[in-house]
Amino acid sequence: MDKYELLKKIEMPDEAVAVIRDIDLRLERDPGSAAALDGIRARFFAGENVRPEIAELAKKLGVHEYELSLAFFASCSGEAERRMKAQGHPEKVFTDSMRDLMIWAKFSRKSYGVWGIREFDWLARTLRAELWRLGRLQFERYEFDYDDFSFGGLTVKRGDIVLNTHIPADGPFPKEARLDSYLRAYDWFGIDTYICDSYLLYPPQVGYLDPDCNVVSFFREWHIIRSGAAGSFHNLRYLYGDMEKYDISALPRDTAMRRSILKMADELGDIGWGVGVLFCDGEKIY
Repeated sequence: MDKYELLKKIEMPDEAVAVIRDIDLRLERDPGSAAALDGIRARFFAGENVRPEIAELAKKLGVHEYELSLAFFASCSGEAERRMKAQGHPEKVFTDSMRDLMIWAKFSRKSYGVWGIREFDWLARTLRAELWRLGRLQFERYEFDYDDFSFGGLTVKRGDIVLNTHIPADGPFPKEARLDSYLRAYDWFGIDTYICDSYLLYPPQVGYLDPDCNVVSFFREWHIIRSGAAGSFHNLRYLYGDMEKYDISALPRDTAMRRSILKMADELGDIGWGVGVLFCDGEKIY
């Protein structure tokens, strides 16, 4: 699939597409830099850390490192598609997975004023076809590194391969959509144990949020095996973008989620985290 066709399918904003087109034109006028990027791409797919090289090439091209990272990942989409198809995934899994490029480009614009990608290592997992979006949720294989845990006759042991679960910042995630994703993941991987490490699994927040909201419903699907205080308001980045300092009194409270989380942050002085385990046998959640 042509990368610009992909960008349209994943609803990449026109301003971000313009950044990519501008970098493509710069590379056309500079064959040496274009060749250098080809080499970086080959080393990237070989598993090497190429982020320092991206930063250096961005300086040479006169663009922001985050902008070149965005254009770089767009240029890697053809190989990512080939890999996912070779794994047996349909085209929709590829395009849905690549929506993360749009999500984090928007995050970069909101947080840093640049249409680009800062979360290079995170996006690398999708482009290397190591992390997949199946419906509403994302999954990747993960070696369980916590104490053994059992529930309902099912057990996960330290060292077992489980499914690490992520929630893309891509709108609501109702129970029906989540269950569909768990079942798709079970059908694909044949793994019945899922793990999630997220601020959405921080136990105290249940006392602040609407009990009927999607976040509380999501929380109750998981068996919390570990939780703690983050010691900062850093996790507010998922609601407001990255900031040097989060002034709780000045942040907008324009949604029920924001109002509830800020009330908790104000009263507890923290936005913590939780780790949960979920068992799904392909038919139901335990």
